[in-house]
Amino acid sequence: MYVFPGAVFERPCVFGVMFSCWLFAVHLPANFVSPQHGPLELGGPDHHIWSADPPAQNGVRHLQSGEDGEFCELDHIAKGPAGPLHDRSLPSCCGAGRDRSSPLIVGQDVSSHFVASGVHAADLLSVFFMESQPRHQPTLLLGVVERFWLQSDAVVCVLAGIGLSRTHSELQRRVGYERLWRTVSWVFTLTLLVQMVHNNHRECDLRNNTVIERFGREILTSVPKDSLILTRGDLPGNSMRYLHYCEGLRPDVRLVDQEMMTYPWYVAKLSAHLPGVHFPGHWWDPVQHEDKDTFSLEQFLSHNTKRDVFACIGLPDGDLSWERSFARWPFGVCDHLVPVQRPFHPEQWAQRTQSIYKWTEPHNSFHPASWERVANEEMWQARMKTAFFLFDLAERMEGEARARLFELSYALYREIVDAHSNYPPNWDKNLALACERLLRSGQRGHSPDSLLTCSAQHFSLYLEKEPTDPQAPAIRSAITHLLKEKERLRQTNTP
Repeated sequence: MYVFPGAVFERPCVFGVMFSCWLFAVHLPANFVSPQHGPLELGGPDHHIWSADPPAQNGVRHLQSGEDGEFCELDHIAKGPAGPLHDRSLPSCCGAGRDRSSPLIVGQDVSSHFVASGVHAADLLSVFFMESQPRHQPTLLLGVVERFWLQSDAVVCVLAGIGLSRTHSELQRRVGYERLWRTVSWVFTLTLLVQMVHNNHRECDLRNNTVIERFGREILTSVPKDSLILTRGDLPGNSMRYLHYCEGLRPDVRLVDQEMMTYPWYVAKLSAHLPGVHFPGHWWDPVQHEDKDTFSLEQFLSHNTKRDVFACIGLPDGDLSWERSFARWPFGVCDHLVPVQRPFHPEQWAQRTQSIYKWTEPHNSFHPASWERVANEEMWQARMKTAFFLFDLAERMEGEARARLFELSYALYREIVDAHSNYPPNWDKNLALACERLLRSGQRGHSPDSLLTCSAQHFSLYLEKEPTDPQAPAIRSAITHLLKEKERLRQTNTP
């Protein structure tokens, strides 16, 4: 982090944009902005077009689809507290610009309308951009805002450059030596640029950063031949699409974007390039799929039963029709969508999903506001996804099947916890619950004393890592009860 006149840049990799604004303002011609200049128009060759639909209809569909992906990082997993999202408001400088005697203005033709127009246009673009950001992940959202919402930084740099230009003009008028002051301005600007490059080159140098690429590669290589993958969100969608289409990885696999499938033009174009993938309508409408032109997720899955279908990452809550005919089995960061008639063999599935990824990144090894952190967390939580699924399934069972699933869940949790020294805090909480449930269901050959010790120990470890958990009082009470039961058991077994 470094200080620039009037602003603090928390994401230094944007210095190129900031320097461009500075340089533009410093050397802005006095007659560059004309009072008769027309309003700024949005659009052009680089303007992002959502779809070919009419604007009003398209905007509603965009809101329904939740495009740009909100990551479902196992909603059932306890998440740690996130820091507050600090406001980064624009400097109140436009009002001062209305005063033509202000020393920040170059010549009589440059008014505050220049700055205000740019700010308003950037604000308008930001509204469309921020509409679909992951608001349920405040830390990640803060990083997204820092990287892309740069109006305030740009305004400060423009005003600072205008101020330098005005200072140069005043010194030239009062002292003379025009060439000297112009040289000083250029030297000051270039020195600042060199200093910024020197301070931030290491952080901005991502030549050896392959985390996102390896994330997408691990998912693509893990699925069976001729699979159909329903992607959701930027992280899995963009990483796998790049590897699949640009590098030719897994040409047998078919990729379909869940959010984009809500647009008719996407379905029409994609169906022509994905042989063997059947769309039972013109677009997927998660809300009103009874129309003749639309289809539900259940209908889409029913028309593609000849392929193994995987959802990466998660499925939207708006369309639950698939639950009538399909089940969701955990498969790493994805879910395998299978017909409900297919029998589930817990031991075989646990063995199949035990080591599907070769992920070696340490836990918590990236900045909390980075996509690398999200990818790493997804891979770590994928290790316990089957164990959690079996635990949740056991809760709905009775008798011997219940005890069998609890034992298998306990064994999987025990294995991954013992294999790592640094792991997500919720693993301790889940293992403690698995020990307690196995104890209640009859131990299945395990020592009651060892299960009581395991449950109390990992509940305590969880509270050390997550002391602000809302369930902390209940967990402390459970620890006290477990320790009392352990003591009572020992007294009972003492001759």
